[in-house]
Amino acid sequence: MKPSKKSPFNGKFAKKAPSMETEKAPSMAEEKAPSYYLPAVLLGVVGKDGMRNLLASKNQKEWQSEKRVGGLLLLIDFIARKGGTVSISSELSRQYVSTFKRAKNPGTIKQPLALLFHLGILEIVQKAVVAPHSKASAKYRLSPAHGKPRPIEAAISRQQAEKQATATERQETRLNSRHRTRARILADLQTLALSPEGNRLAAQMLVAGEKAQGIGKLWEPLNDRARHKVTFDRSGTAHHFAMYCPRELKPHLTLGGKTVALVDMKAAHLVALLCVGRVRVSWMAEQGRDTQDLEAELARYKATLETSDIYEALGGSADRKKFKLTLLASLNMATSKARHLPPYQSLKSAFPRLVGIIEDLKKNDHRSLSKQLQFFTAQIIEAATYEAQALDIACLPDTDALIVPHSFENLARTLLNNSIREVTTLDLESPHP
Repeated sequence: MKPSKKSPFNGKFAKKAPSMETEKAPSMAEEKAPSYYLPAVLLGVVGKDGMRNLLASKNQKEWQSEKRVGGLLLLIDFIARKGGTVSISSELSRQYVSTFKRAKNPGTIKQPLALLFHLGILEIVQKAVVAPHSKASAKYRLSPAHGKPRPIEAAISRQQAEKQATATERQETRLNSRHRTRARILADLQTLALSPEGNRLAAQMLVAGEKAQGIGKLWEPLNDRARHKVTFDRSGTAHHFAMYCPRELKPHLTLGGKTVALVDMKAAHLVALLCVGRVRVSWMAEQGRDTQDLEAELARYKATLETSDIYEALGGSADRKKFKLTLLASLNMATSKARHLPPYQSLKSAFPRLVGIIEDLKKNDHRSLSKQLQFFTAQIIEAATYEAQALDIACLPDTDALIVPHSFENLARTLLNNSIREVTTLDLESPHP
């Protein structure tokens, strides 16, 4: 049997723990431990006591813990600081207060956004959209029933205080993770400028009363770099201030001190229309319907896009520019109006099954087709932008075009053509400038 070792603990100064539960156990620490909760000023519509009363009135007592109430107030603070109306996902809301995974009461609401809606603090402005060609989180606003957001004093945990302090930074990280081209687009916007010739032309346009709004949207962010933003709509199209630059001024933009070129897609809407037709082929095949005639027409449509200017092929001797504008406008019109336009009639005469798909999509909402066209166009532009960034080329997406330094114009055309081939299988020699 091994001899026992003497414990190094010296109980000379030890204190006996109190026997009564109401008494605090003695501590050897010279200083008091810091509080787990910190005072904070949040923007909100109810305080902690008001939140607890609302939770009790709606039979949501499991949410009444100090930390969960603080998390709900922090989520309201985030929405209030965004102007009171914001598009927010459940994933984002869970960064402020976690969900209930194992609620004891079957009536307990598990999601924080759904809970705030149930309490009457939030109202739904727009429902979430999850569709093949459009995705968007639900949009909420603070209910006016509780008044305007006001400063509210509350104690929140140290972790929650850190979340409040890093809210902007975490939002940027989340957006850059969701959109792979966003971070580099923001960096390239920092190098965007207007040449002296461009500034003189802009001044002349202002004096003449031309496009003052577009010039203002360009000049203001150029003079205040902190105002640069990049957002993405439901279709995936990137939006930034350079897109609002009047067309007359775009050739005078510079990226990194270099003049730029605008490289756009050839017949962007009609190229994307091929993808719409192929989606319909897949749907028909799943329904067990015959797709042979539609596939043959799509093959003929694809060949027309690859071997000719489709606007000239459809319009014949008609003025190309006028024919193009009218045809594109007809795609976004109600069928009852579009069918009377000659360019639309030409498209229907040449490709009746494809136009039948268009009319079927627009049956309930004439905007349904445009959403799909925007989605496929955004896919092509996003892929080309990403490839340009991978080659360290400054590149700004512009709806159906790329803004790149003039020295990389030919390479950008190649990248854009490769993206078109990847998304649509079309083999175009080069997009029209």
